[in-house]
Amino acid sequence: MFTTGNEIVDKVGMINLEGNIIPHAWYQHFKMPNGKPDLNSMIILSEIVYWYRPTTLRDENTGKVTGIKKRFKADLLQRSYDSFAEQFGLTKRQVKEAIDRLCAHGVIWREFRTLKVDIVLNNVLYIGINPKLLCDVSFVQASTTKRNTLLLSNVPPSNDKTSNPDTLESETNTEITTENTTDTLNVPFDDFWNLYDKKRGDKDKIEKKWQSLKDSEREAIMKHLPLYKKSQPNKKYRKDPVTYLNNKSWNDEIIFDDGQQPAGHDYTEQVAAPVFDEVALKTDPKVLAMIAAKRKGGSHGTA
Repeated sequence: MFTTGNEIVDKVGMINLEGNIIPHAWYQHFKMPNGKPDLNSMIILSEIVYWYRPTTLRDENTGKVTGIKKRFKADLLQRSYDSFAEQFGLTKRQVKEAIDRLCAHGVIWREFRTLKVDIVLNNVLYIGINPKLLCDVSFVQASTTKRNTLLLSNVPPSNDKTSNPDTLESETNTEITTENTTDTLNVPFDDFWNLYDKKRGDKDKIEKKWQSLKDSEREAIMKHLPLYKKSQPNKKYRKDPVTYLNNKSWNDEIIFDDGQQPAGHDYTEQVAAPVFDEVALKTDPKVLAMIAAKRKGGSHGTA
């Protein structure tokens, strides 16, 4: 048996610790505008990363690794603001603001879905993660400068044309010509322009903004737009396209009118525990209580 020569270190080394990991590099990358580490964002990101880390499958007889599997059943991780708040002793507002900051830099994204489990559950929060950006912010580069630091505020840092092309900020450089990007965009601008269906503003300027977005942001927008349009069916009340893009409105929660969204059925407000698919939803105590209340109300209505 090997030893370090220090009894305490040897004993700690024998403890099989599992759980969330916060890489040292995050303390350099994830900072508040005042320069202090953004601990809330790092804690929440570490939890999200934990769920996205696959588990290994082993043969129980030989112990050999036979495969890997994800920890959750849906296509994305489903959590609520309340579940993070309860787990880490934060307020719901602190959680939302931390996730806002993480989304602003593209390391994660979120979308709100409507699920039907005997009742309609609106605004069920799902969180995705960007593996490339996660890798970029998790390792310290020898050439790291102050300009590399991600200042996680509600507004993304401005683009610096003189920045090192290897930094994260270079990925959001808006000085990109149509000729260089149109063929490589994962979602063509015209797809967004036609789907948004409010052709107002300087189209060329809006297209340049679209080209400056990350692939994950364009994908998140195309998923968000159908629900956004449903919540604002009259296009004159929708934001202008350039405002929608500049404000990163695809990260906003979808809020329907009272006539479209049943009161008291906002899953993000009521269900605190993490749930991973519709089958699990049916066993959640709060969901069951909501279903029972609905059925009870229905029986009174028919009496």
